[in-house]
Amino acid sequence: MKEFNGVDIRKTRKDQVSQSLYEKNYQYRLLNLSKGKIYQASKINTGSIALMSSPYKNSKIKINDKEIKLSKFRFFIFNLKKIKIESNSRITLGIAGLKKKIVNDKIKNFREKDIYKVNKPWGYELWINGKSSEYSFKKIFLKKGHRTSLQFHKKKIETNFLYKGSAELTLSKKNGKYKKEEIIKNIYKKRLAPGCYINVNNYAVHRLKAISDIILFEVSTPHLDDVIRLADDKKRKDGKISKEHKN
Repeated sequence: MKEFNGVDIRKTRKDQVSQSLYEKNYQYRLLNLSKGKIYQASKINTGSIALMSSPYKNSKIKINDKEIKLSKFRFFIFNLKKIKIESNSRITLGIAGLKKKIVNDKIKNFREKDIYKVNKPWGYELWINGKSSEYSFKKIFLKKGHRTSLQFHKKKIETNFLYKGSAELTLSKKNGKYKKEEIIKNIYKKRLAPGCYINVNNYAVHRLKAISDIILFEVSTPHLDDVIRLADDKKRKDGKISKEHKN
């Protein structure tokens, strides 16, 4: 682990069936499953699952006793007393959520076109669990050569897993509590490769640039409108941009 002014940069391991990316304000785990490998736990019993890798033709996932074809469904929302996940082929999954008291077991399946989409100047976001009041789980796409705002959050804490592509992370030695001029003066950059993930604390200044097309999977606290933009290529203001939410 390396910490840079409120941002932790880490690397995942492909040889682990289950590894924790974050487990404080929310639970976020990366699962590398193959035939005969099983993930089961009760730490996350209300949450979401996202298929990150491209499945083989006849890939199937089994969540408890429910079997689902991955050629059709790639996102899942569940409320289960306990969860058990297995697959008949090699796949990578992200699982996020919380520990809560569950009365009735429920699982819902979603195709990518069913997910709430936010169009951005640099790509798009898919809000896997919608506008939840408990946590947020997103699939994020950035086009090559484009970048997000130079920004920070007052309340939001987030974990971004870089699944595909190469990126450049801009940071500052001064957080969002300092004046803008001081923040800009203390900027520096780090290169990110596939398999890296970053934990971003509130007030940590950050910006991501896509060296190639990239795909991220972000889990965060539910403060989705909490964005203070210090610089933006399209001169967008702080907070939610309403026109980006017109599907």
